[in-house]
Amino acid sequence: MTINDYLLVLSGEDGGRLPSRVIRHLRDFGVDVLNINYDKNEEFSIQILNDFDIRIEANGKIYGTPHCFWCRFKLTVGTAGIGTPDECIRTMEWSALARGLGVLLEPVAFNSSASKFINETKPYQLSLARKSGFKVPNSVIAFGKQAAQKFIDSEPDVVMKALGYPIVPCPDSPDGRSPIITTRVDRDAFAAAGDEAFLNNPIFFQHQIRSGTEYRVIAFADQIYAYRIDDDVTKRRLADSRVFQRPFRQVEASERL
Repeated sequence: MTINDYLLVLSGEDGGRLPSRVIRHLRDFGVDVLNINYDKNEEFSIQILNDFDIRIEANGKIYGTPHCFWCRFKLTVGTAGIGTPDECIRTMEWSALARGLGVLLEPVAFNSSASKFINETKPYQLSLARKSGFKVPNSVIAFGKQAAQKFIDSEPDVVMKALGYPIVPCPDSPDGRSPIITTRVDRDAFAAAGDEAFLNNPIFFQHQIRSGTEYRVIAFADQIYAYRIDDDVTKRRLADSRVFQRPFRQVEASERL
């Protein structure tokens, strides 16, 4: 028997605890979930038949086109080229599958890797913010120390961010990896750094926002939810903690942007 009314999830251990929590709650409500976890080495096959029907075989069952597809995928981040050739190929091929499924299952996909990859890049975010009517802080993408120095000299306070959402090896982290977080530029440390430190990749620098109210807006299907973070925006952002680890409350309709 082919299972058609189910949720397809693509995730890994670097996706955090959210996938397992969501899946557990959904199953408690009787939702059938197929979770393809790229860290568990469980065999599966995805067949694309002549009439473009999708058939997935996993866990001894046969699944058709999912009712919904959720991609909780972070393996695309800047680990390609780090480590052995097999590690590089693993990253790139799982990334290709994640993005490809997002396009293949576009009518039923949300948070697809194809969209997520673009959404997490700073140039796209700045463009979207501008189009939405927000003020955009002075920013620069610099490759090389002298290019960055000109911007840092022109701003009173500057933060440094990743252009995307790279995960780097981190022996002190529970899973051995950690994201690059927003960091305030220390001018003395910047001056002491050698030129070679700025020649590995382009770096995103931005005027530091000292105060203000931070909102998080979440779109799910055709519903939009907004939350205001009740905490010091500068301390929270530089610590790079997440909204669910800090005091927050849902914004009432009268307050929504």
